[in-house]
Amino acid sequence: MTAIAANPVRLDKALARSGAGSRRVCDQLIIAGRVSVDGVVVTNPLTKVDPAVTPITVDGSPVDTARDLQYVVVNKPPGVVATMHDPLGRACLGDLVGPANRGLFHVGRLDAETAGLQILMNDGALAGRLTARALTRTYLAQLPGPVPPGLEAQLRAGVVVDGARLGVDDFRVVVSAPRSSMVEISLRETTKRGARRLLIALHQPPQRLVCVRVGPVLLGDLEAGRSRSLTEVEFHALLQLARE
Repeated sequence: MTAIAANPVRLDKALARSGAGSRRVCDQLIIAGRVSVDGVVVTNPLTKVDPAVTPITVDGSPVDTARDLQYVVVNKPPGVVATMHDPLGRACLGDLVGPANRGLFHVGRLDAETAGLQILMNDGALAGRLTARALTRTYLAQLPGPVPPGLEAQLRAGVVVDGARLGVDDFRVVVSAPRSSMVEISLRETTKRGARRLLIALHQPPQRLVCVRVGPVLLGDLEAGRSRSLTEVEFHALLQLARE
């Protein structure tokens, strides 16, 4: 889905939509005198501009503030770095969505080893609010051997890792077999790699970890390495969460 602002909007909002950064980052850029509007330096983030007709630059480089807003879901394969560009040349999200979409932000970030649902958008303000909100994420974790007795209780009780308490809100056994098992866990990750670090702390390092849901957005049958647009229902559900 896409949307476009055709009327005057605040300068910081226009910059955030262009992919220049979150609203807070854009405020800092403006206040620092790094943003020009129609050739004139502007230091007030509340300045109204018309993104469709007014040239805006950051550090002398033009930004495309009139472009459509994009909201994308990607099924990230394992081994792909969750950034739009990797200076080390590793496979990254930017390779999956193509050069035309390099201005997208990630909402939260999966670690390289974790596969599954990653939300991207060029709506910097919304991305920042959702990231700060720490949306509930649901994972499928493949474990070696059968599901250990008492694992659910341990996951719900949680553990403290590097000063942060990690624990799940929901737990479900999907498959329990002698050689391999699959469990589903849901948690609000307030620390990086929360799900993986929790399982490792409980001596259950996952053989495979896949994010299948972020807030109201489901991975569904989206193939690995492919992307799709958010549906209208998903978009408005995320907006509602950001306002809570």
